[in-house]
Amino acid sequence: MKAIQLKGIGGEINLEVSGYENIAASNISDANWLTTKVILTVGNFSGVYSANLTTHDFLYFTEKLKNLVIGLKGQADFITDEEAIGFSIAFDARGRVFITGKAKNIDFPKVELSFQFESDQTYLTKTLDDFEQCTNHFPVRNILVD
Repeated sequence: MKAIQLKGIGGEINLEVSGYENIAASNISDANWLTTKVILTVGNFSGVYSANLTTHDFLYFTEKLKNLVIGLKGQADFITDEEAIGFSIAFDARGRVFITGKAKNIDFPKVELSFQFESDQTYLTKTLDDFEQCTNHFPVRNILVD
């Protein structure tokens, strides 16, 4: 299992990736889904739920976050196919970091939590390391079908 933590003032998102959903998949679409537990705490709200995310979601975001951490400006968006979790990490004009997003359990589509909390560069460096470890441990699988 690989754990990813986004932490800040009054909020925390943990993504616990336990493995490929279908280890025996024979096509690229099925081969790259990851079983993930989302643990979210923002203010007085908290929740834990399962989400299926893709290796592509993690790889794309890791590159965007790396550019954000290096440049100390701009925004990186974590966008998922099923929209079970989505968030943006952005620097404002004063150099502050904000994490804004939405969490929802796709089994209950009318239930959604919107959130925002402040973070800082120290947390972002750790978060980037977590994402890099996850993408190295669970790389995009290119399955060839005969």
